[in-house]
Amino acid sequence: MERMFSTGEVARAEELSSDTRLATALRSAGRYGVTEVLAAGPELLHLLQAHTDATEGHFGGAAVVHASVDVARVGWSGPVQAPLLRMLLPHYVPSGLRQEVDDALFERELRWARRLRRGFRGFLAAGHRTAPAF
Repeated sequence: MERMFSTGEVARAEELSSDTRLATALRSAGRYGVTEVLAAGPELLHLLQAHTDATEGHFGGAAVVHASVDVARVGWSGPVQAPLLRMLLPHYVPSGLRQEVDDALFERELRWARRLRRGFRGFLAAGHRTAPAF
């Protein structure tokens, strides 16, 4: 099975776009496969929510993801450079954990955010010192 939908498959899926999950996946049809978004999206969201504001686990990884998403929300359309994410990280971790933020934590949590889940997608796409958000 092909990862990307054909033009005809996208057109047929658009006929069903009243389903908000499918409509969301279709918005990413050119960049990611529709099935990829449908399969991984809910799992990634649950994982992100579980680590956001947590005092244990991958609070730093969740913070890196949130920072990357916010950079995209303010209009940046390209990959987010890792040094920018490193600079933003302390502002996204729970306030009681900011003292734990250092380069080692950032590198570990960036790897967590890029790790493939379900064999094909992580929160952030791996690139050379860049991190486009999924």
